[in-house]
Amino acid sequence: MKSFLERVAEHLIEHYPDGISNICIVLSNRRASLFLKKHLAELLGKSSWGPNIFSIEDFIQELSEYQSINTLKTIFELYEAHKTIEGKNAQSFDEFYKWGSILVQDFNELDLHLVDAERLYNYLSEVKSLAEWNLEIENLSSFQNNYLKFFKSLKTYYVLLNERLNKRKLAYNGKLFRQVAENIEARSKTLEWDQILFAGFNALSLAEEKILFSLKELGSADFLWDVDNYYLNHANFGIKHEAGLFFRKYFEILKESEISWVDQNLKNDKKDIQIYGIPKQIGQAKFCGQLLQQDTRFLTAKHKSAIILADENLLIPVLNSIPSTYSEVNVTMGLPLSSSPLFGFFNQLFKMHLNSENKKKLLNLSDSLFRYTDISKCLRHSVINNLSDQLFNSPKVSIQQILTQIKKTGQLDFKTEELLSTFKTENYNDTSLALTFTDWKDDPVIAIKCFQNFIEIFRDATISKQLTDQIDLKIELELLYQFSILFNKIEGFIREYGSINSIKIFHSIFLQVCNSQKLPLYGEPLKGLQLMGMLESRNLDFDNLIILSVNENILPSSGKQNSFIPFELKREFNIPTYREKNAIFAYHFFRLLQRSKNITLIYNSQPDPLAGGDKSRFLHQIIDELAVYNPKISIVEKTVSSIIKLKAEQVISIPKTKEIFRRLDEISKTGISASSLNAYIRCQLQFYFKQIARLGEPDEVSETIDAAMLGTVIHEALKNFYQPFINKVLNPEELKINLKNTDQYIVQAFKTHYNQGNTKFGKNLLIVHVAKELFRNFIQHEINEISKPEGQKTEKIITSLEEKFDSILTLNLNGEPKNIKLKGFIDRIQLINGITVIIDYKTGAIKPQDLKLESWDELISNKKNDKAFQLLLYTWILNKNDSSHNEFIAGIYPLKRISNGFIKVQTPGQKQNTLAGFDLKEFESQLINLLTDIYDAKLNFEQTDDLNTCLYCTYRSICNK
Repeated sequence: MKSFLERVAEHLIEHYPDGISNICIVLSNRRASLFLKKHLAELLGKSSWGPNIFSIEDFIQELSEYQSINTLKTIFELYEAHKTIEGKNAQSFDEFYKWGSILVQDFNELDLHLVDAERLYNYLSEVKSLAEWNLEIENLSSFQNNYLKFFKSLKTYYVLLNERLNKRKLAYNGKLFRQVAENIEARSKTLEWDQILFAGFNALSLAEEKILFSLKELGSADFLWDVDNYYLNHANFGIKHEAGLFFRKYFEILKESEISWVDQNLKNDKKDIQIYGIPKQIGQAKFCGQLLQQDTRFLTAKHKSAIILADENLLIPVLNSIPSTYSEVNVTMGLPLSSSPLFGFFNQLFKMHLNSENKKKLLNLSDSLFRYTDISKCLRHSVINNLSDQLFNSPKVSIQQILTQIKKTGQLDFKTEELLSTFKTENYNDTSLALTFTDWKDDPVIAIKCFQNFIEIFRDATISKQLTDQIDLKIELELLYQFSILFNKIEGFIREYGSINSIKIFHSIFLQVCNSQKLPLYGEPLKGLQLMGMLESRNLDFDNLIILSVNENILPSSGKQNSFIPFELKREFNIPTYREKNAIFAYHFFRLLQRSKNITLIYNSQPDPLAGGDKSRFLHQIIDELAVYNPKISIVEKTVSSIIKLKAEQVISIPKTKEIFRRLDEISKTGISASSLNAYIRCQLQFYFKQIARLGEPDEVSETIDAAMLGTVIHEALKNFYQPFINKVLNPEELKINLKNTDQYIVQAFKTHYNQGNTKFGKNLLIVHVAKELFRNFIQHEINEISKPEGQKTEKIITSLEEKFDSILTLNLNGEPKNIKLKGFIDRIQLINGITVIIDYKTGAIKPQDLKLESWDELISNKKNDKAFQLLLYTWILNKNDSSHNEFIAGIYPLKRISNGFIKVQTPGQKQNTLAGFDLKEFESQLINLLTDIYDAKLNFEQTDDLNTCLYCTYRSICNK
């Protein structure tokens, strides 16, 4: 079957036998012109002058005396009008941009549809005034007055913008079309072509209608339609198809003799249509790859096959799913710059400098301060890492080494000079690093220069890597080129307009441009499998077709659109609404089906708000209407479920080798703590990683005071507060005197343990206040305890604060004695009426049941008994050190809930208030069992099967939990 463009080529040769060099062909997009030229060359079979071929945008530019400008420049021009209108009350550009971009979009639409802007905005102003009118309220509020003032000013914005542009013969897209439409009769007299053919058009704006139909009436133009009778005239239950909405309107204007090229392909042609419901977006991409692999029709006729992405976000997943047998793939879509790694790096650089600028203003500093986390994110970025060998003089120097060097300073915030002095070394070139941390001084011009220098450095490094590693880095180099163009464009805006006067505004413009600008993915347009978006498919035909994301809100797209013009006014002034836009999508979709033979339609069977709605109504129309309209169409509908192959879980089990026993011997001499034994109880593998393999936890610098730091600070403050009272009976009056100065203990503790962190603002300031409150509440609780009336008074004598204790336990291992040192760091020990009390402070949440031991067997088998185990070990160590102490109380002060009081350890069957010799013997028995297991050569270190234990484990990634 001949494609539409093949028929256009035949029409040209048949109707213009004397030559086509003076014929003008206007198509809906530029890509179609390549295919038309190909068909003309094949039909002519010889060298010949071809016709002039334009896209509609290029054709209008050819007719206009105005120069087209892009949306961003239009917004800048509108902002200049805004400053004229508002004067001193003008908003900053980043605030204006939020609504200014919507206004430009509205202006564009008004001009495309030849709307009388003055009449519309007068009408809109009156509508808004009526909406605010209330008989019961005499005067409007200032907010209401400003609201109405804004809508009254819209007409002025339109007028001022056009006055500014007219002076320099500039025009945004809609204005360009309007200018040509309003002068088409005069302009038609200067046309240099014998005839103009408008081929394959569907939905025309009113400006396009006037241009095209005026040229038709003047005898200068003709139409070549691409339409099928199914959606033009066929009605279902008396309702005609939405895809033919615009054609029915145009054909009422034309004479019957002027209506040609109405096909019956959807009525007469045999078609094989397969509809698949695939879960999720990635599932569609993977399934598309499988179809290409299995269906030989795509492979044998690649140049007549296409994949259409209704959702262009699927571009990368689909590209990654195309089988390697398809060596030639032409991608007509561009990759948004905002999806590239280079954008990610530049954006992170922006964030670092914005955070620095905010901190500078907040603290009234003269120099920028860069946060360690921002520095780390920039230097760890894949763009830097991939080129590290080329960026630094020595391949021995890694990013990790540089970060380690920074961390050694112990600082959280760095000035530029401090960072650069840290980088000073002969091992690497610090040019790119110095560039990263240059103080931008909130000046976009300085920032632009930095970005341009970065691009030069990255370009040289990329070329070097390409030559050294013998790999193709064309896309990376093209990205650098595109970003170079982008920054040059923004630099032009900076020089032309004074609006970009801060890094914040510069960043906002950068994001907008990156979201709208795309990296062209080049390929051979006339060869291989075609991969394109819905709009790129206009005027093109394919035998084999796969369309993805055939879901509501994608096909057709959502009707949501930001606009200051209400729906009712759009209808009143003939501005397209969602109804017309849905008709456009319907035409693009069903036109693709007209000449295709093998069609695969894929939709997301598990839709969500971010990935489209339910199955598209277009699919229901195919199943319920098209199949009845043409019995030759074979339709198969299937729903495919994801087949998940679960890999058998690989259990990690580590046998105890000689090397491991040597390490265990070292541990037995240096001492095993309660936390290490609790780690073994939680997960033997965790004990192995930490104690045997000595895999330390990540040494990350935290900008926020974490729970561990809070605990450390309060412990330090309590130690310093009670230090003067050691071996004295605690006196409530003395504590009350010191209570007045409690804040200084917390402040000093933070200086000792969090010296480089900033505690003067933000979350850290709140945590400091929490620490002070917890500290004061505990001291007050202590005062209340020792201030009770005579007979209820508790006499306390503190004997030790934050002191280390240890003791030896001898095991019998295979008939051989084995001495093992056990150690503990006890927060506080005190005597109450001759009884030794062991105290542990906890800043976390503690409940009485956490210290209640139901059975001795559970002590080393249930991880929930870790706090009880710790306190019992401390008690056992003290008893071993001084057997004269045979009565103990061990427990926790829960600082967050100090009103709950001191929570004691309770052992199984405990009959008295204290821990006695029986309890310690039972504990020692359990302790021997635990240590025997650790030193048993027959028992491997096994990983836990409790996933809750793995949830916050440092070594989780090693176990793949």
